[in-house]
Amino acid sequence: MSTDVPYTFPFGQPVKPVTGGAPGNRDCLVLGSSPSALCMRWRVPGGKLVQGFAIDNEPSPFWDGHDQDAQIRVWKDRVCWQPTWGETGPTRQNGLRGQWVGQQVLSPLGISRDRVCAATLVETYYANEATRHRIDEHYRPLIERLGLSATTLPNQLANSDLAREAVTTERDRLLGLLRAPSIRTVITLGTATWKAVAELFGPAAAQMPASLLGDGPAYGQAQSIAVDGREVRWIAFVSPSAPASMQRVHAAWMTRQGVKQPILLGSFK
Repeated sequence: MSTDVPYTFPFGQPVKPVTGGAPGNRDCLVLGSSPSALCMRWRVPGGKLVQGFAIDNEPSPFWDGHDQDAQIRVWKDRVCWQPTWGETGPTRQNGLRGQWVGQQVLSPLGISRDRVCAATLVETYYANEATRHRIDEHYRPLIERLGLSATTLPNQLANSDLAREAVTTERDRLLGLLRAPSIRTVITLGTATWKAVAELFGPAAAQMPASLLGDGPAYGQAQSIAVDGREVRWIAFVSPSAPASMQRVHAAWMTRQGVKQPILLGSFK
């Protein structure tokens, strides 16, 4: 994402990198595509209730939303929230991706969160179509009337474009994560992440079949590749925001892992 454009969320908070820190002694890298956002439930002036309204950077990659009340309170102080702007509250959208990773990836694999370094291909938020629609419908009409801050968010990229941007602009950071001596397991989420990591790993990953992300028995199987002279296992999963058809593929994998009642969270908007 270009740093020349001053991207901001509704109500004025700047779009900033969301970082997960260095692996340290953690042995599992979970790599997604891009961060999500801190959201709120917003009752706009006039009574319309809007769920999942993006307002700020999420606290960390794959945040699970456990402290969303406190996060929203801090955010309200930062933006000097005015009663005339409506009413705010927690929303079920906060932390869904982090919950999905915990419940539907780490738990079936028997990996505890304290072993995980979570990161994303790009470290800044990209707004999808549903987010832009909410802003256009509910926020922009109030900017002049209520004196609200203008907002501009980068548009979500296609998988191939996101993978290309990550390999071009985030290569050193990503290679540092992938080659960290402590990392023994790399879990990628989604097509863009799979493509980027395959290119970054180079010849070691040249034979990784695309069917790993398809509907079949190969889905969710660990592949062993050599990284700087050591064996690393790579497991490719769908993204938490994958369509329902691929969520069902993932649910079938969970059933094979012995999870009796896989939870389908559906698509994230």
